[in-house]
Amino acid sequence: YLDGFSPSRNADMWSDSVFRGLARLARIGATLATYTAAGFVRRGLKAAGFEVHKAPGFGGKRDMTVA
Repeated sequence: YLDGFSPSRNADMWSDSVFRGLARLARIGATLATYTAAGFVRRGLKAAGFEVHKAPGFGGKRDMTVA
């Protein structure tokens, strides 16, 4: 579960270099989930090689991201 606070509060956690590092370290078939559905996060994960989907959110959130 990727939860580094919101992108506006902790921008470094949501950088392309972090997404690339996650992709490099993840096994094939690994699942990543995060509460944020921000477009730049979804695009960054996709650019790093993840297959990205929106899913129903938790705790009143409309959407979350699963990759």
